[in-house]
Amino acid sequence: MRIELQKMLAQRGRSLYWLGQKSGVRYATLLGMREGKAIRVSLSDLEALCKALNCTPGELLTLTQGPKRRSGIKGKND
Repeated sequence: MRIELQKMLAQRGRSLYWLGQKSGVRYATLLGMREGKAIRVSLSDLEALCKALNCTPGELLTLTQGPKRRSGIKGKND
């Protein structure tokens, strides 16, 4: 999955700093999301971003083709 943070900000003419102030999500967290380095996103952060950007999760997240990231946690089927 990819978080379309840069695209959403560009469409609205807003900055990452503005989003941090408006949403309450830490700047370092937003930076990781923008750079594609976020491994997981909390539902509370996702909700705050959607409220600040006036969008739905479906507009903010896209499913990508490519290798799946593994958490490193082994389950029954590993």
